[in-house]
Amino acid sequence: MLSKNKHWLHKARVSLSRSVLPPPRSASCSRVASPASFNTSFTPASSQSLQHLICVSSCYYSTTNVTTTIPQPKIDKERMFNQLRDKYLETRRDMIAMNRPDIIDLPQMKVQFSLLENPQILTFEDLFQKLKKKLSMKQVLAVRVNREYIRDLAEFIGDDVKTVDFITFEDQDGRQLYWHSSAHLLGLAMEAYFKQDNNAENPVKLCDGPPLNEGGFFYEAYLENGRTITREDEQKLERIMMYEAKKNSKFERIEISKEDARIMFHDNKYKQEILDKIPEDEVVSVYKSGDLIDLCRGPHIARTGLIGAAKIRQTSGIYHKGDKEQEVLQRVYAITFPDSKQMKEWEQNMAERAQRDHRVVGAKQKLWMFHSAAPGNPFFLPHGTRIFTRLIDMMRREYRLRGYEEVISPQMFNKELWKTSGHWTHYRDDMFLMNEKDEHGEECMGLKPMNCPGHCLMFAHEKRSYRELPVRFADFSPLHRNELSGALTGLTRVRRFVQDDAHIFCRRDQVAKEIQDCLQFVKDVYSRFQLPLSFKLSTRPEKFMGGTELWNEAEASLRNALENLELPWEINHGDGAFYGPKIDITVKDSLDRFHQCATIQLDFQLPQQFELKYMSEDEHDARPVMIHRAILGSVERFMAVVTEHFAGKWPFWISPRQAVVIPVSPDFNDYAREVAEKILNERPDTYIDVWDHNHLRFNKKIREAQLNQYNFLLIVGEKEREGKSVAVRTREEGKQIGSLSVDKLIELFDEKTANFE
Repeated sequence: MLSKNKHWLHKARVSLSRSVLPPPRSASCSRVASPASFNTSFTPASSQSLQHLICVSSCYYSTTNVTTTIPQPKIDKERMFNQLRDKYLETRRDMIAMNRPDIIDLPQMKVQFSLLENPQILTFEDLFQKLKKKLSMKQVLAVRVNREYIRDLAEFIGDDVKTVDFITFEDQDGRQLYWHSSAHLLGLAMEAYFKQDNNAENPVKLCDGPPLNEGGFFYEAYLENGRTITREDEQKLERIMMYEAKKNSKFERIEISKEDARIMFHDNKYKQEILDKIPEDEVVSVYKSGDLIDLCRGPHIARTGLIGAAKIRQTSGIYHKGDKEQEVLQRVYAITFPDSKQMKEWEQNMAERAQRDHRVVGAKQKLWMFHSAAPGNPFFLPHGTRIFTRLIDMMRREYRLRGYEEVISPQMFNKELWKTSGHWTHYRDDMFLMNEKDEHGEECMGLKPMNCPGHCLMFAHEKRSYRELPVRFADFSPLHRNELSGALTGLTRVRRFVQDDAHIFCRRDQVAKEIQDCLQFVKDVYSRFQLPLSFKLSTRPEKFMGGTELWNEAEASLRNALENLELPWEINHGDGAFYGPKIDITVKDSLDRFHQCATIQLDFQLPQQFELKYMSEDEHDARPVMIHRAILGSVERFMAVVTEHFAGKWPFWISPRQAVVIPVSPDFNDYAREVAEKILNERPDTYIDVWDHNHLRFNKKIREAQLNQYNFLLIVGEKEREGKSVAVRTREEGKQIGSLSVDKLIELFDEKTANFE
């Protein structure tokens, strides 16, 4: 909702009207104008506020003894928008004319572009049209300025612009922007369709419509009289969306004062709640597309005509703010694409996703289970526990090689610790709290949602010298976060989880190397899962601890580390933790979905809060810097990601079912057990089964082993017993490696494990 370019109002000193009505004839309540004399359209000449209007209306009805409900004043929202837009564009155009860069860099074309030689180019859209023939891009959705901000094509090119990259639907940010714009199209369709309902005076009130990380978007709205959305409604909404898309309406953006925004959306309490969260001195951005006028931060695509196919996925009822005491909203989920071919590919992809769903695979392979007795707390069955343990063992081996020390910290702390760390202020609602009575009364305790405060206590437990730093604590203690019941989803959103959590305490001159080592750690681990990486630097949020100078220093340290390793990265403004900026690492799975797992956070705040110190080289107390770092992130969530990435076909090194010995007949059961025993003696960590039961025929055993995703099927018969060998097959149907001695087979297993295959 907030604009990142809020300074134009102050620079230009534009005074926009704050009124929708002319003043009444008298300030006295006994002599007010009649309702018939009220001009209810937006008029720039008037000076009274909407609040004054409502007060006057109340006075009129009270003096005339009318007991009916006071009618809300009608605002001509479109007329108001158009008048504010004209003022906004005029001011922006004048400012840009005086403040334009001479040259901008175009990294995608590896050239510089002169605006001095092209004075007719005012907007990014103008720039794209000029370069269109030279760019191998059919559709451009927006631009990324200075590798940081994403802006509309219709925006003017200001003097802050140094570099410009064009964003398409193929970019992750491009898709998010595209689906965000599509949410406005859905909101437009919902307003148009449900306003036909004659059973209510104001049948639909739009709430919020964000894009979704997993693809698509939703828009939620309040419908009067308990109205719900049927399948027939969904089909009609789809048709309206495409009808409106074909109009090819512009997405028009303006920036207005918060007071004007309150007037514009005075009849929608949900928009008022959004405005309540915006500081009073901030300007607000509003978009118009077709007949929809909506509060929105943006940015957006240029025109609705870029939306070529739409599908309503599902609808659901959801309590406003997740509170059962609040009204039920109707949430409509949908997805759009530039053309119908991409929509068809997505539908095929969704069918594949359904088969790969970690909840489905987990049930088939008996990896984990869930129970209503412990919502949000997964039960890991033996095979699932093997995967979990192998991941932890992998991290422990890496810790030993990279100089980490594993620790175990308490599960709960009293509230004084959380007050010191800042979690009591910033994270209290997401914690599990309890009261423990003792001789001094009641002391509030909280299950830890993260390990960092406990690690600060451990660092402070003894005197530290500069020679000891960096100190690297790693912890696999369970964490608890009080997620809403409606948000719990398999392993991806749980209340109890384990994180491969570590905290590094170092000197300031060690920060750059430690950050780079962490980034290299991430690259090394994720290469073992064939998961491509992308990086985002998340900067200072609206609510933060500490001073801006420390934040700027922390952000610069992370930025330098990314650039030194020559990693592709982007800015994610305002998404840092409250105690410091962070690098979020996103992975792309085999279904082209993006997941955020790993994170690296630099923190100057907690060492101050806990008064951490070490003896410097000149024998003075010095403050360490703290680095929060997780490679896998939540192990449960990571397991869900890799389950779906591999479709349950686990690489040998992490597989819960690595091999099965299958005798061709009961005569060879003893030899089958002998083979398994020899392998386990040499490789105790190998999981190997012996299928010596006789209730299944041989061919049926082969098929069952393949369906259960055993990596290797070891067939034994007379020939194998005589030659002390096994006939090796893989789980892929018909693929045979051939006859191997047991010793050679063990070497093969060792090689697969060493290479993470």
